[in-house]
Amino acid sequence: MIDLQNLLKGIASYRYRTLNIDLTNGLAAKEISFPGAYIVYYNGIPDIQIQLNDLSQDFITLHQKGEIIAPFNKFYITSAPQAGQIITLFTSSDPDVKLTGQEVVVSSVAEIQNIDSVEKVTVLTPAIVNVTAAATLINASNAGRKNIIIKNTDAANTIYIGNNNLVTSGTGFPLGPLDVLSMNHYTGNIYGICAAGLAANAAVLSEG
Repeated sequence: MIDLQNLLKGIASYRYRTLNIDLTNGLAAKEISFPGAYIVYYNGIPDIQIQLNDLSQDFITLHQKGEIIAPFNKFYITSAPQAGQIITLFTSSDPDVKLTGQEVVVSSVAEIQNIDSVEKVTVLTPAIVNVTAAATLINASNAGRKNIIIKNTDAANTIYIGNNNLVTSGTGFPLGPLDVLSMNHYTGNIYGICAAGLAANAAVLSEG
């Protein structure tokens, strides 16, 4: 069973920062020592290059509004000189904490500040759904849904995820035993199905 009280305590402990970066002189593997799991290129024009954790990692090209969802202890930013360009990145300890509609103007990457507005959780709705070998509705379409987390609580059987009741074990996205799937801003139906003769419980937590 989902421990909603502990989940809400976890939300209160999220960390987040805005990074406002002047690209006038360019950046060569500028280190940002902030552990987290989410980066979004919130505002800016030129593409930038990101490396997670250490400089041996491949570059990730990030466009405006592009996101990286992966755990990291630190990250590095590289960019060619861009006269007069100041970009804004937002990073947080969890992908569910996001910057919403705040404009920030700061002159350099050294100036890191907290923000006043974070997208607030409106309604958290937990559920347990038994998914069988027939297409099972896990969560109905909801125009107000912001995020949803689905965990396959079964230790042996896979759940296959799709957006309608035609999903099969051959066409659905496989959610393996004890795996977790998180989706942001998808508001349509979510169906699941197991292979013939099998079943599994899906623990669901939706926001909105």
